[in-house]
Amino acid sequence: MRHLFAYGTLRWNLLPEAYRPRPLPGVNPPATDPATPPLWNAETFPGLLQAVCQRLSYAGTGRVAGRLYDLGSYPGAVLGSQPVHTIVGDVYLLPPDPAVLVSLDAYEDYDPRYPERSLFRRVPVTVTLEDGRHLDCWMYEYHRDVSQAPPIPGGDYVEHWRWNIAGIKATGAQAV
Repeated sequence: MRHLFAYGTLRWNLLPEAYRPRPLPGVNPPATDPATPPLWNAETFPGLLQAVCQRLSYAGTGRVAGRLYDLGSYPGAVLGSQPVHTIVGDVYLLPPDPAVLVSLDAYEDYDPRYPERSLFRRVPVTVTLEDGRHLDCWMYEYHRDVSQAPPIPGGDYVEHWRWNIAGIKATGAQAV
């Protein structure tokens, strides 16, 4: 597979501007909100991801059926067969170098030799892009119990970050 569906800390708007993947020709990146800080800054962005993100290409935003959960400092996705709930994420074109997936596996605590011990599992999904096209992608599905984790309404971690974590209210004012 040549694409990655990223629904959490690797969403385009949450990355430091210097490390955001370049959009593919003809693809517009997501709109940014200057009042919403990125999750990372250049100093806190993991070195492992710096080179990886600069080798990805932004291909669009899409959805998959499932639920997104707030696990504290990151979200976890659990796929579902019914599109009652959806997970919003960004799609990136992966370079042909297998070392990129190896680095992403390490970041996501996925070991293909021992998937049962992994925090996340890399699984194939079919993503519905905003323009209605379907694209086969890799995605990291959370591999632990979510019964005590609150679901993220709307399945969009960028919106969750904007309103709940970064403290931005619907009016655009800082939370007090």
